[in-house]
Amino acid sequence: MEILENEWQNDNNKPTDRQLEGPFEKCDAIWDRELKKIDTPYHATVDADFEILDSSFVPIMLACLDSEPNLVAMSTDYTPTITDHDDSYSNEVLCLNERWHTWFCVYKRAALQCGVSHAVHVEPLSGPVRYKSWDTSGYFQKELKEDHGFELEVLDPKYQFCFIHYGAFSKNRNIHEWNVGLYRRLQILRKRGLFGYDDGLVGKVDHWTKRLGNIINRLCFGHIDRSKYWPGWGQG
Repeated sequence: MEILENEWQNDNNKPTDRQLEGPFEKCDAIWDRELKKIDTPYHATVDADFEILDSSFVPIMLACLDSEPNLVAMSTDYTPTITDHDDSYSNEVLCLNERWHTWFCVYKRAALQCGVSHAVHVEPLSGPVRYKSWDTSGYFQKELKEDHGFELEVLDPKYQFCFIHYGAFSKNRNIHEWNVGLYRRLQILRKRGLFGYDDGLVGKVDHWTKRLGNIINRLCFGHIDRSKYWPGWGQG
């Protein structure tokens, strides 16, 4: 595996455009620019705050993509259209369209045929809900389905214990090197329990360990809020 790092993106050269979400480039701009350079049969978008706890779900996803010729993408998570989503970043109620989430989404090379951007796409509406929106990669995925005739799927929920997405860490102001270890352990406990079982006697034990994790998390990290941009950012 080769990791490419843009050396010019050091602390002294961070973006200063206050329309951005923070002093960093948006992920959709990177994907629009960089993914087209990949010539492997598959490529994937993976968020920096996504952690693999058990990699067994990855070959399952690849096997599913291999077995279905018209299937062009598969994600670990999916959200259907929400007609009255309360968006904390824009302070608007909007229609948020379906999305196969980007924090771990595998695409076939054929997806690169689509020239639509991965960027957020917003269209005006008439009525009490003033906008319909496609979150990052949502409009790109819409075009894969509607214009290119491809299919997209989501991983079976039974594999949810194999990974964790910590969520919106680009807006993080509270988790740091002194508390990140405890925070990580609590989020995993809340999602998987102590043993990672859903049924049987061990599953019952895990039900209570998850509840315990929720209680401790509220006590230690109940003040954590990543539902807003960094102060002074997201001005566009």
